[in-house]
Amino acid sequence: MVGYALGIPAEFILSAARGPQDIARARQMAMYLAHVGFGISLARVATAFWRDRSTVAYACRLIEDQRDDVRFDGWMSVLETSLDMMSPLNGKMVTSAATSFAYYQPGAAVCSGPMATGRFTGRGI
Repeated sequence: MVGYALGIPAEFILSAARGPQDIARARQMAMYLAHVGFGISLARVATAFWRDRSTVAYACRLIEDQRDDVRFDGWMSVLETSLDMMSPLNGKMVTSAATSFAYYQPGAAVCSGPMATGRFTGRGI
């Protein structure tokens, strides 16, 4: 989901290589959402992202610290809400959330635009 939101292909986020800063930050956000949003253990998130458990713990602390920024926190809250909407509900997967909101781009000003169009592919968690 982070990859979709930031326009970064899943293969970059899931790559074993660190990559440029924007990809590393997207990976940190995805690991955070996997752990906090889905309740997956740090060890399992680490395995899924080809990382060490301590790397995932560091990413979670880093993202949690960044949530002191109101705009970043709002953006992460929208992603968490989207995760909730995708959770199984009465045996069905809820996949539509046509919403327009402000979204965050690392290293750029916060901007507005349409997102969460119901075409979630699970890329980048």
